Amino acid sequence: MNFEKTVQDLMKKEAELEARRERARAFALEEINATIRLLDIKPADLDFSGRQAAARRGSVRRTGRSSCKVAPKYRTPEGATWTGRGKQPAAIREALARGLTLEAMTIRADGTTAAEASSQA
Repeated sequence: MNFEKTVQDLMKKEAELEARRERARAFALEEINATIRLLDIKPADLDFSGRQAAARRGSVRRTGRSSCKVAPKYRTPEGATWTGRGKQPAAIREALARGLTLEAMTIRADGTTAAEASSQA
C-alpha cells in the first residue's frame, strides 16, 4: 500500500507541475503578445531561424582576426607602411627616432605624405 500511495502522490504532483507549467506558458504568451501589440511588431520583423539566439549563446566561433584588409595609414620616406594597428614596425620606430612624426608619415587622400611633400619642395 505504501508503494501505491507514493505512485499516486507522484502522479498528483506531476499533474500539478504540468498545470503550473501551462499557467506560466499562458502568462508568458500573454506578455509576449502584449509587447508585440505595444511595439507594433509585424510577423516579417521576427526571425525564427535561431541564428541570433545561437550567436548570443556564443555557439558561433570567432577567430578574433578580421577577415578584411586594412589600408596602410602611415608610410616612411623609405616606403615602409603601417596600418596604425598593432605594434609599430621597426621602420616606423626608427623614423620616429630620426625625428619624423606620425603626422608627417600619415598617408593623405592623394597618396602622399607630409614628409614626402617637404622633401620634394
